[in-house]
Amino acid sequence: MGKRGPKQKFLDVSCPNEDCRHYGVLGQGNIIANGTYQTKSGTVRKYKCKTCGRVFNDRTGTAYEYTHLTREQHNLIVACQANGVGVLRTADIVGCTPKTVMKRTKKGGNHAKLVSESLERGKVRPVCLQFDEMLYTLKKR
Repeated sequence: MGKRGPKQKFLDVSCPNEDCRHYGVLGQGNIIANGTYQTKSGTVRKYKCKTCGRVFNDRTGTAYEYTHLTREQHNLIVACQANGVGVLRTADIVGCTPKTVMKRTKKGGNHAKLVSESLERGKVRPVCLQFDEMLYTLKKR
């Protein structure tokens, strides 16, 4: 076994725990690697916050959180739903159940809502809007 070199610093990752004093703050040196695991989409890195002890991964806080689908399957569900394809047909195209289509569509809509509210609170105006952010239509109940 050879030398591994210096430990990698994750300065572009912040703690997702709202109770942590380093919540949302980049470059503090409080995030360390905590292993990896394999999914259909590839390797997912796990992290740990040294300040609060919270363990999280690359998918935490994204629309891909808590899914066993690949990113491609998830994006295909979003594209089908945005283009008016029915739930049953979308499930056939993607190769999953209609229940999965409904859950992923709801999760995507909720995530888009959170991103939108975050932008409004910060009074930040996006320079560009990516395709996946245009796909969701939100309705107030």
